[in-house]
Amino acid sequence: PNTAKLFIEDEAGHRQFMPAVQIVDQPSASGGWIRLEGRPTNSLPIPLGGTETGFDPAVIRRIGVEFIAGTRPVEYKGQVQLRALTVTIGKRLSPVVKPVSMAILTEEAARGQKALARLHGGRGSLDPFVGVNLAWPSVEVRPNTLAQLYGRMLDAGEQWYGEYWDLGHDRVADRLREDFREIRETLGDGVIVRVFLFADLRAGVLFNGSWPVRITERAWRHMSQLTEIAKAERIRLLPVLFDFTVADGLTNQGPDGAWVVGERPEVVTNPEIRKQLARLIKGFVREHTNTPTIVAWDIMNEPCNAVAIVNAWHFSALQDFLAAMTEAVRDAGALVTIGYRDPTVVEKYMRGRVAVDIGQAHFWPPVRTDRPVQVTRSDPLDDAFGTLPRGWGETPAARDSIGPWVDLSRKAEHSFLWFWSWRGDEQTGDGFPLRSLRGELREVG
Repeated sequence: PNTAKLFIEDEAGHRQFMPAVQIVDQPSASGGWIRLEGRPTNSLPIPLGGTETGFDPAVIRRIGVEFIAGTRPVEYKGQVQLRALTVTIGKRLSPVVKPVSMAILTEEAARGQKALARLHGGRGSLDPFVGVNLAWPSVEVRPNTLAQLYGRMLDAGEQWYGEYWDLGHDRVADRLREDFREIRETLGDGVIVRVFLFADLRAGVLFNGSWPVRITERAWRHMSQLTEIAKAERIRLLPVLFDFTVADGLTNQGPDGAWVVGERPEVVTNPEIRKQLARLIKGFVREHTNTPTIVAWDIMNEPCNAVAIVNAWHFSALQDFLAAMTEAVRDAGALVTIGYRDPTVVEKYMRGRVAVDIGQAHFWPPVRTDRPVQVTRSDPLDDAFGTLPRGWGETPAARDSIGPWVDLSRKAEHSFLWFWSWRGDEQTGDGFPLRSLRGELREVG
């Protein structure tokens, strides 16, 4: 999406970018004005923002707004104004960050060997393993009306046009089967496909107020159907349980907030609610522990982009949430990964606190081409993941670049490279034409 960010710039021209705000749907209630805010920090990651190397908060010379365009060509006309700018100098906050556990670090090698054997299953010795993200199915719910089923693959939650559009619908199941078949024909048997399940908890888990009561029957039933389709099409799954949008501060989207979306930061910040959700997830995962089509479970997509909880008050709760969910999945007998947004965040805040089995970070090229690059595609990722099998869980595909990107990952001794996203070229997608690059993918697969 198109976003806007406040930024502050130090004496040397280095910038820190505050959390991003979507700017596509202008609220009529405020005359189109959108509130931007943020707190400078060198002690925590900044959700959907970032800090350039060398930034010095001691001497701030400029404050401004940066607009980031989406991935599709679009033109906007009109004025951009910054009004009512307020800077408050308050008491410095020291966030609580969990200490490193030496036990978790000591066990890395053993966890990594077990995970590496699972990654290699069915794929010979190919390194890196080229896979894809098919984050959610897309289906034509009406003629010429394509819908992305984000957070609704297992349970639609509500009816659209009088029907439940999840895997219980033949059209959804057929489209997913078609996608899996095309991916396998492109990259071979045993290819890993990363898929999103509960996302922002808009559906699939029944809540009584803030309390998670149970995972819905539709979600249980359709998870089994998902694995059956994967088995029949000879692909392997990496299911992602949650997305950072579960606590991104948004409860409504669309024109004037017409669409209600999932927003449940309490599952992270409330210890009892967190414990209950972990219990539900443990039972859900245990049902599929011996399912060979599931390589591992991804606890959360880019947790450090959860704007509502990545702050001085709640960051340790996020670490506790990831640790609790990881323990639940491991207790159920399965392997664990987390789709971190970048390796520097892992190295500084997560390694030694959460006992994952597969080290996964995401590489997205910098939006600003005139600023220094802090993470490169050829980074070895050793500091972030130690001896764990590791690689890029998301990276965009572009024409004539797939082969070179695979070569870079191979030289960096990565264990996998999973491209984003299979259906990104569609009208409702995010603009990355992976499906239309099947010829290039086939050459490297």
